[in-house]
Amino acid sequence: MTVVLTMSIFHRLSRKSRTLVPVLIATTILTMLIIASCGQAAKRPTPTAMPLPADEAAESPTPATAGASPISDSPPAATDVPAVPEAATPVPQPTALASPSAVLPRSLPHELPERDLHTLAERLGGVPKGSHRTLDAVPIEEQVGDQQQFFVVDIDTDTTYVVDATLQVVSPNAYWYVDEVLDISDEDLRLAASEYESSIRPQMLESFGDVWNPGVDGDSRLTILHSDLGGGVAGYFDSRNEFPRHTHPHSNEREMLFMDGAAFRPGTPEYMKVLTHELQHAIHWAHDQGEEAWINEGLSEVATELVGYSPTFIEAFLGRPQTQLTFWVEGAGSIPHYGAATLFMLYLLEHYGDSGSLHELIANPADGVEGINDFLRPHGKTFDEVYADWIAANYLDSETGLYGYSDHQVQVSRIDQIDELGKTTGYLAPYSSRYFDFSTLSGDIKIEFQGDATTRQVPTRCHSGDRCWWGNRGDSIDTTLTREFDLTDLSEATLEFMVWFDIEEGWDYAYVEASPDGGETWIILEGDHTTEENPVGNSYGHGYTGASLGWLQERIDLTQFAGSKLLVRFEYITDAAVYENGLVIDDIGIPELEFLDDAESDGGWSARGFERIDNVVPLNYVVLVIERERDGTDTVRRMEIDQHGHGDIAVRGLGDEVWNTVVVVSPLARNTHQLSQFTLRIREGS
Repeated sequence: MTVVLTMSIFHRLSRKSRTLVPVLIATTILTMLIIASCGQAAKRPTPTAMPLPADEAAESPTPATAGASPISDSPPAATDVPAVPEAATPVPQPTALASPSAVLPRSLPHELPERDLHTLAERLGGVPKGSHRTLDAVPIEEQVGDQQQFFVVDIDTDTTYVVDATLQVVSPNAYWYVDEVLDISDEDLRLAASEYESSIRPQMLESFGDVWNPGVDGDSRLTILHSDLGGGVAGYFDSRNEFPRHTHPHSNEREMLFMDGAAFRPGTPEYMKVLTHELQHAIHWAHDQGEEAWINEGLSEVATELVGYSPTFIEAFLGRPQTQLTFWVEGAGSIPHYGAATLFMLYLLEHYGDSGSLHELIANPADGVEGINDFLRPHGKTFDEVYADWIAANYLDSETGLYGYSDHQVQVSRIDQIDELGKTTGYLAPYSSRYFDFSTLSGDIKIEFQGDATTRQVPTRCHSGDRCWWGNRGDSIDTTLTREFDLTDLSEATLEFMVWFDIEEGWDYAYVEASPDGGETWIILEGDHTTEENPVGNSYGHGYTGASLGWLQERIDLTQFAGSKLLVRFEYITDAAVYENGLVIDDIGIPELEFLDDAESDGGWSARGFERIDNVVPLNYVVLVIERERDGTDTVRRMEIDQHGHGDIAVRGLGDEVWNTVVVVSPLARNTHQLSQFTLRIREGS
């Protein structure tokens, strides 16, 4: 019998929060499954049987060589639509993330309107106003042997199906259900329940807080359903279950977690780790429903370490430091993102907090970078400043000070070797980093840096003129653009506009709506390019989802509203994890009114989360020079970068007093994940 060790990466639910968990299965073929589990029901990509994403697999801890010719990064294609899917890493080489410089980003992100499923159900879903957010019935304590039907998300088809399950164990704070197609022993479930009640739940309560309790169903117990989730999904938390079914048709109307009982044996360390990860997602939702996925996922991995398990994906990130910290992708490409988010959260808590600070982090209503800034304000630090220290720490891992970790061995393993004078060019995403080793050079050198001064918010141009309306980006947001039109003197009317969209297909949607009664009721309008497809129940009607692959001309008949005043609205709604570039609108017109708005001014529109953009985002850079002297002393210097993206710095005594020099490059830009170009030019002398 031949025993083969292989590794297969499976993708988990494409959105909300998810976790990749390695599982060793002892069979005739040993297979390590890195399984993506999702924090909230998310679309799942097709499993990919490979050890790492293709461009990661090709990378080696051995420094790559870079000389006078450009590194093997590829520039972005000269097209309005990115040549590489946003879910994939855009360049084969590490991508540098920008850090703070003297010039701050012109448009710092503000808090966007958060999605409220209950309000949306009333406004767009036909639910009567004033409907209850919780169930009316008094909860009845469930008993061992009870049978229930549950909605479960099918990862492979992005659809929802129903399973029959039996309650096998009741513990003080949880119901442990098992799908009828699985055979899980009561003994295993009792072991898992004991560990959950005695160790995991108490530690999570102390550090993070509780789930919504007693929650939508009025029952203080959490439901844990074991089913064959398929698609490599280890487990997930779906926030839609936190609402009555009149709010979301696929709600199970209870606080619950989903575990893959076919892949994991309850009570094993692998199982308990996934359970802890998903529990953090449920707790996080109860305190902050709109948090960015990268923070939510990072904290879920921190939670697993807190209760005694080791984080899984740090090494994947250290081998791919060009991974953007502040953006989340789906599929196999998310593996280094897990590592990045985990490592940053561990660094943040070690140097600016502790496990007692976790509740403060998740309870902060500010999301993403702004939430981290709030957390750091008492320390007199910003996210960008801490980020710059973090990328240095990921190389140095000093025993003391800001440039290291006390409880983790950390070392970036992807470093590009610069072995001759000349020019090196690369393409990077914001908040990702790239490391260059100068150890083979000697003497005095001057390092000149030139980076793009700006990047784009979305990978297209405004259809006409310099500006267009953009629905913004983020997890769990609900942005709107509204204007009143007077159709009183018209017998017919037509709404015309140009639309470009890149929206997570089947999970996030954008709509065109009309209200003939001043906003009391809203009607979703059908366009030439809208769809009624609704695979997981997230859509409220005809909407835009997926990718337009360019600008589209849209025409919508408004004749039914002729003879009265009318509110017209564009609305963009995302779920709890994974978002794309969003919705862009330009050249809005109603010919019968001789109205045409090219977005060069606000045009009387009321924007709630929408922005009128010129699609130009100023870039900042962190360029660090890390010098290690022969006596073991480490020095970190930061190159000053001007508003044009230029800077230079001298390094003296390479190969003499200075034993090794590493330069780290990272662009800084908020609210975008578009690539920018940089060049390092190395000259002799100082």
